[in-house]
Amino acid sequence: MTKDELSELDILDWTDYSENFSHADLLIGNGFSQNFSNDFHYNSLFVEFLSSCEAAEAGRFRSFETTNFEAIQRELQAAVRVNGLFGIFCGGVEQSVDALRQGLIKAIRAKHPRTEDINWSILRALTNQLKWAEDIFTLNYDLYLYHLIMIFGDRRKDQTDEIDYAYNDYFWQSTEDPLFLEFMDYQNYTHYKHVYYLHGALFLFPGAYNDLKLRRRNSGELVDGVADQIAGGNLPLFVSEGHWKDKLAVIRHSPYLNFAYKNLAEARDRLVLFGTSLTPEQDQHIIEAINTKRRDLAIGIYVGDRNAEDIRKDVTAFRAKFYKSDPLFFDSSTMFSFSTPPLAR
Repeated sequence: MTKDELSELDILDWTDYSENFSHADLLIGNGFSQNFSNDFHYNSLFVEFLSSCEAAEAGRFRSFETTNFEAIQRELQAAVRVNGLFGIFCGGVEQSVDALRQGLIKAIRAKHPRTEDINWSILRALTNQLKWAEDIFTLNYDLYLYHLIMIFGDRRKDQTDEIDYAYNDYFWQSTEDPLFLEFMDYQNYTHYKHVYYLHGALFLFPGAYNDLKLRRRNSGELVDGVADQIAGGNLPLFVSEGHWKDKLAVIRHSPYLNFAYKNLAEARDRLVLFGTSLTPEQDQHIIEAINTKRRDLAIGIYVGDRNAEDIRKDVTAFRAKFYKSDPLFFDSSTMFSFSTPPLAR
């Protein structure tokens, strides 16, 4: 569609709004990660997991009627304990526990790139393109934002670099395990901007007393560190796909996730949405958090090769969701450049 045609739908370029939304907060969804790799064009990590299972095993996992890996593991382990008390052999249940863990590892490795597959030039360029943003809220649980935060931190330490700030996510030195950082909600230093993983992340884990974040390794792959934890029975703290009420229940039982959700409700009055459609069935809790007050909203709309009628439906739906605000809309392809930047000359 042409710019004039989009303008008739009240969709402009990001540059038309960028000045007014300088120092706004940013909420990103899966559409952000899809720009890095075609591997993120999937509907559900749970569906990917099921595709690697034997048909009978997949049917058993579906019968739990949840996509929450940790909840399934908890029920299976409870069955093992109860059967053990009555002296009942439960080898099949134990095999399912192992299949759950190994299948999750396989699904993660299939969808998350290794170091050599990541275009670090694009990530570094994105840190420049994010200078306007304040706090970042993410619905994604992949590893890309983890790497972006590390680049921000490394650039801030480089005194010759133009980046003079870094992002913090409230995870600090752990007292439990040197492999982890520990969630501490009181460590709120004003010289940091903040990142909030609203649905958790593959590198977050529940600890014995607090939620934890896997530390960056000096050598080896981050995804391998995640796999090692899963193999040992420690499943990541992330809210997998499902109904919004189920997601909210998981959030309420996690100190960190509840903290992140509360901060979205209390975020700045200017908020930019990118890469998410926020469907009510799955994301009503996010919609309600944003609707706690009137905000200046700018919402990225995916245009691609879609027709005007479909795009108009998106615009109408967003206006209905955010009834307290008067959202502005921009063509999402005009916000970031995910292409490799030219070499400096």
